Amino acid sequence: SQADDKIIWKWTSNKIYTANSAYHCQFIGRIYTPLSQLIWKIKIPQKVKFFVWLTIQCKCLTADNLTKRNWPHNPVCPLCCIGLESAIHLFGTCPFTPAVWGFFLTKFRYWFDIQPSYDTNSLIQWWIHILGNIPLHRQKEFSSLCMIIWWQVWKERNTRVFQKKSSMPTTVFAGIKVEAKNWGLAGAKHLGSLMARE
Repeated sequence: SQADDKIIWKWTSNKIYTANSAYHCQFIGRIYTPLSQLIWKIKIPQKVKFFVWLTIQCKCLTADNLTKRNWPHNPVCPLCCIGLESAIHLFGTCPFTPAVWGFFLTKFRYWFDIQPSYDTNSLIQWWIHILGNIPLHRQKEFSSLCMIIWWQVWKERNTRVFQKKSSMPTTVFAGIKVEAKNWGLAGAKHLGSLMARE
């Protein structure tokens, strides 16, 4: 055809570009989770928010994800040396992690089993289920606690993998208390109020 090419913008009904339509098309294909408000609205360090966001989508670099990338790794969980490492294993079913959780569940009077059942296939499903057992006024507190525990478990995992050093759950628990107090002083009021009850 001899007709000149014409540029059209498929994101508006009149096929004309607008800055508003360009802004909105950035969100096409986004992943929705009801936990987004619990992660992004809580005052904790940004690096931890990003880590937790990746974790609940099973995108952190656990052994199962390293396998998908063909990167060298040990497939066995470095915390328990029994199960195959994945996000749901590392932060849920690994015997090390519930041992750390146990200190907090007892100390702050959360009376339920924190360990995911073996048919739970996602951390999002687990988190939503647990929040259903917690009064509304304590949900942000619990979510803050969940994020700091996952963060410290991840740090312990990395210390074992890269530095070949390991700590007992009691040591990780003590580290979480110190970190939580520091975050509370820096503005994480839910963690601050939780640690104040200690």
